[in-house]
Amino acid sequence: MLRNRWYVVLDAAEVGKKPLGVKRFGERLVFWRDSQGKISCQLDKCCHRGAQLSLGQVLGDCIECPFHGWQFDAQGQCTLVPSNGKNAAVPKKFRVKSYPVQEAFGWIWLYWGDVEEGQELPDIRYFDELLDPRLKYATWQDMWPVHVTRSIENQLDVTHLSFTHKKTIGDAKRPVIDGPIFTWLDDETMHFLSVSQEDKGQIAKKGAQTDPSLAQGSLLFRFPNTWRLKITEKFYNFAAFVPVDDDHSITYIRSYQRLLGIPLLDRWVSKLMILFSKRILGEDRRVVCSQDPIRTELSMDELLVQGDRPIIEFRRRLHELMEAERAGHPAPPIQGKTNGPRGTKINEPLEHPHINEQIRAEATSHPSRDPQVP
Repeated sequence: MLRNRWYVVLDAAEVGKKPLGVKRFGERLVFWRDSQGKISCQLDKCCHRGAQLSLGQVLGDCIECPFHGWQFDAQGQCTLVPSNGKNAAVPKKFRVKSYPVQEAFGWIWLYWGDVEEGQELPDIRYFDELLDPRLKYATWQDMWPVHVTRSIENQLDVTHLSFTHKKTIGDAKRPVIDGPIFTWLDDETMHFLSVSQEDKGQIAKKGAQTDPSLAQGSLLFRFPNTWRLKITEKFYNFAAFVPVDDDHSITYIRSYQRLLGIPLLDRWVSKLMILFSKRILGEDRRVVCSQDPIRTELSMDELLVQGDRPIIEFRRRLHELMEAERAGHPAPPIQGKTNGPRGTKINEPLEHPHINEQIRAEATSHPSRDPQVP
């Protein structure tokens, strides 16, 4: 996976008063909240005898190992070795690896990378429209036995709708895909859409000949692992593709909507939307988990077509970012690249003017435990 970036790794509601042990990026991690509700994350392995810290408990602002009672603060530094006595000095080397984490927008974000002491980390980025306080949401997750690249590409695939989802969101009578049109809004955010047509003997139109006004829905994918579908001005789906290890990934789906404008009813509608999303993802799961291999690469044994253009763009850009990361230099710019009609402008707000202020406010105040309130 790409390093030195913020990843959505958990729904914030999953981390309560007890430590939570999960696997992410192939490592066992423990997430816990201190006395003020602030989130922390360490390697889920005590530096003493290797026991899982997630089996222990939180005491004030420290997590206690269940085996011998060693306590560790949010930075992973051991603060107490009970067998030595509470007043005994604790060596600095008695520590567990700690990871930068933040709670923002109802998610737990982890900075996966190499962080030096005192280093200023980049801002967390979210999607502007999802910050509308009128939106209510519900969330669901599912683990698949595939690499995260397969999970991501499933949501970039527009040509499977007429077949995999022909009884739900797809139309079996409209298998021809005009486009898809893709546009890189910045160096890590791709907008794409397509137009489905009946097959009347015509050849699918290329992106430059496709009328974007005929498309239903507007999709964004942002590296490293977030995706947003705009269905209407009042209804959105958000997804986070979370890497567990080389052979497993979790897809989080969150449905946002304000269809009725009545908070209590909108929350029930959100739950109904999630039930429908579970059905859709279940249709995908049956097929995606059969794909061989379970991980994708830029060059592999697949024959792609015009309708796979968002997938091709994803693979090319991921390769560019990975190569730049290995070489230690910036990735080549891609903002503005498109295959759409000349002069087409994509009206997609990417940043909220107060996004950083909101993150700082959430980081310093007691986080909400209501999973329905963004």
